[in-house]
Amino acid sequence: MRAVMEWRSGSGGSSGAEKRGPQGIDPVSAMFEVAEKTINNRNSMLQDIEKGKPTEIMFLNGKIAEWGVNSKYPPQSMARSRP
Repeated sequence: MRAVMEWRSGSGGSSGAEKRGPQGIDPVSAMFEVAEKTINNRNSMLQDIEKGKPTEIMFLNGKIAEWGVNSKYPPQSMARSRP
């Protein structure tokens, strides 16, 4: 997994200053640190689904469809899923 993250972040497995971002932070190490600190977090939408509550997904889909309608690239499938 680390190799994939290094490849996607552009650090390519290099060492030292070469793999540090603009603020001097190693992006791969930062991603792992965040993942480790948040491993037990549960996002609010998952909590809503587990409790059988409505989620904000229809609102979000509606906004995306609205933006698409007003652009030259309308998201057809999103427009069909509007409430």
